[in-house]
Amino acid sequence: MNNLSFIIYELFLVSWFLHLTARIPALAACRFDLVLVAILFTMKIIKIGVNKHKIVIDCKNKLNNLIIAILLITPFSQWPGSVIYRGIPNFVKAVVFFYFTIWFVDTKKKFYIFLTTFVACQSFRFLEPLYLHVTQGYWGSKASMGNWEYMDRLSGAPFDVINPNGLAFVIITIVPFLICNYKLNLYTRIFAIALVPPALYTLMLTGSRSGVVSLFFMTLYIIYKSNRKWIWIVGVVGVLYILAALINESQKDRYRSVFDPTAKNSVTAEGRIQGITKDFKVGLRRPFFGHGLGTSLEANANYGSYAKPSHNLYTEIFQELGIVGLVMFLLFLKSVFKVLLKPLSTANDEEAKDLALIKDALSALAVTTLLFSFASYGLSSYEWYFIAGCVGTIMILTGKAGVNPRANQLII
Repeated sequence: MNNLSFIIYELFLVSWFLHLTARIPALAACRFDLVLVAILFTMKIIKIGVNKHKIVIDCKNKLNNLIIAILLITPFSQWPGSVIYRGIPNFVKAVVFFYFTIWFVDTKKKFYIFLTTFVACQSFRFLEPLYLHVTQGYWGSKASMGNWEYMDRLSGAPFDVINPNGLAFVIITIVPFLICNYKLNLYTRIFAIALVPPALYTLMLTGSRSGVVSLFFMTLYIIYKSNRKWIWIVGVVGVLYILAALINESQKDRYRSVFDPTAKNSVTAEGRIQGITKDFKVGLRRPFFGHGLGTSLEANANYGSYAKPSHNLYTEIFQELGIVGLVMFLLFLKSVFKVLLKPLSTANDEEAKDLALIKDALSALAVTTLLFSFASYGLSSYEWYFIAGCVGTIMILTGKAGVNPRANQLII
């Protein structure tokens, strides 16, 4: 049963990230992803009917509290219909990554397979638009530079509808795994050498300032954790020099606008900062319980200056769930970082070494996602729940999860 449930979860992972239902109409017609989710939940219910004990994980408890808060807040939402028909379904699609990971990825081997599948899927998502760009001149998006000037930006492939910032984050999610797990084995070395250069080039083509800034801080974090800091610094300088030679002047201007107010793209950068202030003011209309899960777009359309969700995770949560929901979410993040920033120790030194490399990659990803969230919404996106699920799995594999003393078998 455990192996079968893991295989189905792997299938769901591939279908979700590669958008198989968009590529294969027959899968869309039968609601393939939803069917897989229903099957996995059914398998879990069957498992609960057999086992009697429960492992206690702090981040699971904090996430459960957030979910309870959402359910209690929903009746007081300004647009409860939108919460029920759009907000809750989208949130469920994201949060299942946490529960499915801690339920079905229950061995070290499965954990490696799971992470390899994730990295492979995310790699395909950036390689596909890069291939289309090189062979067909595909870009997929444009950005205003002010004064009615525009620049091309690379976005997701036609079957993978994500904007340039979304594509940049796809790359951000795999870079720490490629770098931190470089020493794991020969396959991870080959994977890293083959994928890091095109990944960085694709990131530059997206024109995502938040992506580049996040990558910069990720690099600083990895250098801080490394024992070979000078090699890293020399390598980073060399890579920056090569990338600067490959991108055009418009792209250089866009990245320069992060710190140069005279750059053409500085107008849009300033607008993003002003947008956060405006989003916060919209949230102040209902400061305690918010407008409702998934209603940031409606709140901004009715009381703000644009019909888009807040491009900041924390103001998005404030708008949707108020200060109550924001505090719950921050407590959830705190429980995740509490585990990630602790040294890893197990009875098996070799196991500790392998899992420590993975934990380093997860901690780099978590720190970067924390920063990236200041320029991107994500309460109903998978990222934090995926990271937390991996953290929970590491706790289980290393025996760090709490155990109900009245139980005879261990389940979650």
